[in-house]
Amino acid sequence: MIDKLLISVLSLIILTAVFMQLLLCGLPFFSRIEFDAICHQYVQKMDQNGGLISDDADALCQQLMNRGFLDISISATDRGDYGESMSLLVNATRPGYQMTPSLGMEDQSWLYRYEATLVCRMFKIID
Repeated sequence: MIDKLLISVLSLIILTAVFMQLLLCGLPFFSRIEFDAICHQYVQKMDQNGGLISDDADALCQQLMNRGFLDISISATDRGDYGESMSLLVNATRPGYQMTPSLGMEDQSWLYRYEATLVCRMFKIID
């Protein structure tokens, strides 16, 4: 009877460790999806406005900080002429955890990078 209890407890501990490892491996993937979606919104704004104005760059930085990203650096074309290529480069880190082989938790910092290039389609009509 006691052997069944020990096997059940040991199995539960191993199952919990495997579940935690799978969860911790999946979190950076979901953070990446969130990071890419936010940055893609601002690429669309760049396409509409012919560049990323400073207010939009500040809003992008603030939105990423609200989602837990740190050390954010943004490099973008602020104004493009018709036919020129514009680019957006965003780098950020996000703290997280990783499980060690001894089943302990270790701090980990994940680096995210988003890079997009598009052609400016905005032109001004002068009367």
